[in-house]
Amino acid sequence: MHTIYDKIREQTFRSIKTEAEGEPLPETKAVTLRLRSEYVALLDNLAESLSMTRQALLSDLVYDAVNEALEAYASVFDDPNAVITQMLSDAGFHPSNGYSKPEIK
Repeated sequence: MHTIYDKIREQTFRSIKTEAEGEPLPETKAVTLRLRSEYVALLDNLAESLSMTRQALLSDLVYDAVNEALEAYASVFDDPNAVITQMLSDAGFHPSNGYSKPEIK
């Protein structure tokens, strides 16, 4: 399981790499998230400290959390990799559009 430290480190490396390579961002959809005001303030402080927007930080955290949730869900089945592959495919993820499958431990 990733720690917040690892997530922030990975995000920093990704940001530097993306900026250096000028990679285009994938198509995204808006979602609404309601959080306690203390968490919003904490996210803002953390994002500012990392020279990120709240949106960028939340996006990275949500992507990581969903991948971990998928991994946990799939782990109870006989073939976790098949479950992950099927769920990713059903959601529209395909190797041609750059998804990376979560690793099963």
